[in-house]
Amino acid sequence: MTAPRPARWWLAVLVAAVVSLPFGYLLSYGAFLLAYFGLFFFLLFGLLVGAVMYRIALPARPIPRWQLLTGSLVVAAVCGGFSLAVECWQFPQDAAERTLKTLRILPEGTTRDDILQQARASVEKYLVENHWPGGALGYMRWKATARSLPVEVKTPTMTISRMIRYRGNRLWWIVRVILSLTFLPYAVHAVVKPLSKVDAPTQSEPPAADTP
Repeated sequence: MTAPRPARWWLAVLVAAVVSLPFGYLLSYGAFLLAYFGLFFFLLFGLLVGAVMYRIALPARPIPRWQLLTGSLVVAAVCGGFSLAVECWQFPQDAAERTLKTLRILPEGTTRDDILQQARASVEKYLVENHWPGGALGYMRWKATARSLPVEVKTPTMTISRMIRYRGNRLWWIVRVILSLTFLPYAVHAVVKPLSKVDAPTQSEPPAADTP
């Protein structure tokens, strides 16, 4: 038994949202490629997710344009939001590893895990105290306004203070987020847009050329 036409479109949206999560995880890494090259993957993965929606919803055509736009925005929000959430979640660990790399030798009585644990705690504390309320929102506030991050690690013999610098912050990061959250829904919607027509092409036939 096949789903009714309206339900089939929203089923396609649900499936595409689930499928987009692994892509969102990968995008959290690709976003940091040099010269905004990572934005290419927001377009590419958007097209792939849109293709999943198109294939599932094809029997339900024609689909109202507002539903196509709404569904595209929902899927893009899930994928882009998950990508940003992963980026925020990984930040303390990334800063801790950068701090560890600045140490040529470990202080006596301290292990690598000790340094990482204290550095993560220092980053989380800094975000709460200086970029309220900390966590994901604090990370985004810091990312949009600062380029350096103070990290302090206390060992049995000494206190280590480091200033970790990030290049892709402030305006660079803000523009990147805006562009990525624009490219993603655009790519998804570009694929499913033909479903608004009764004669939307099937998987085995190309789109019909417009006649002059």
